[in-house]
Amino acid sequence: MQKDFIASAFADGVRLNWATSINNVCKPEFTSVEDWLLRGNYTWHASAPKTITLGHSNKQTGFTEALASEASRFSCAAYESLLDAEPSEASSKSLGWQCIRHYYATFYIAHALLRITGSSLTYVSTTTANYMNKIGGQYLGVSPQMASGLYSLKRDDSNQNLILLQQMSSGGGSHQDMWRVFLQLMIGIENSILKALGPIPSAMHAISVSEGIRRALCRQGHNDGGWTSTVRNAINYRQEYGLWYPYTKKSPYYLQASSRLRRWKPSDPRGFDLQHTGNEVDGLADICAFLSHLLIAILKDISARAPDSRACFVDRGAFKFLRQHSISF
Repeated sequence: MQKDFIASAFADGVRLNWATSINNVCKPEFTSVEDWLLRGNYTWHASAPKTITLGHSNKQTGFTEALASEASRFSCAAYESLLDAEPSEASSKSLGWQCIRHYYATFYIAHALLRITGSSLTYVSTTTANYMNKIGGQYLGVSPQMASGLYSLKRDDSNQNLILLQQMSSGGGSHQDMWRVFLQLMIGIENSILKALGPIPSAMHAISVSEGIRRALCRQGHNDGGWTSTVRNAINYRQEYGLWYPYTKKSPYYLQASSRLRRWKPSDPRGFDLQHTGNEVDGLADICAFLSHLLIAILKDISARAPDSRACFVDRGAFKFLRQHSISF
């Protein structure tokens, strides 16, 4: 099926989960979610251990602007990483750092997609936690006892006028936490595609591709979605898969890897093609290409629905960067 039909199906599904009015954001007032916590307009509500509840009307734009700012930053970091990762030539065997950059691009894109759909995994510093405890204590009469660490921030599903900050408690680290949350996001997108379009061919194909990506993220028993993180570790810390000198694989292996690693470019018609080979490098390249094309489809949809696409945060950020580097999308 043509790539454009699949991209459109994904965009239709994701649109149902956009952060409130994110398409209206031009120049975000807040540079980050943590910046919004320090300077934003919200009220305090009684909180449970490791969960803080803030009042922030669905009509207020501050939280969405913070999410848009971070989505833009992560998108730019992803595409800059991918441009830096371009193999110098098709026959190159030295692909270790390129693959590591592809992992981080994948990681950044996943973070960007979380922000676009209204949630954030944010590291709250000790300085910010202390400030929140001070101000929260003044409003609540007792300190919320917020500790530094990784927090999930999103609007309450049952009350969109509340924002929940929940401290991530797993011992797996920020990458494992992110991939676990991202898996749930992909399931939600699949459900939204079906809700938006019904069981038409493009929708079912997009869902099938998404299911394939989820299976790939969970390869080799990594049910938390962290398979790509283990591939990154194997390349970075143990120099596996023949990507470093003395290059223990045969030439076709490197030629195929170089070709797969180029599929991230928005103009490549194979961006949503999954061709499972059992090869770790190919698998990483496929996941990266899929997420790159998915992000482009969603950013284009946001820009197209902005009051002025030229002023939209998407065009001021990721699209401006891609144009400056002559990357067509």
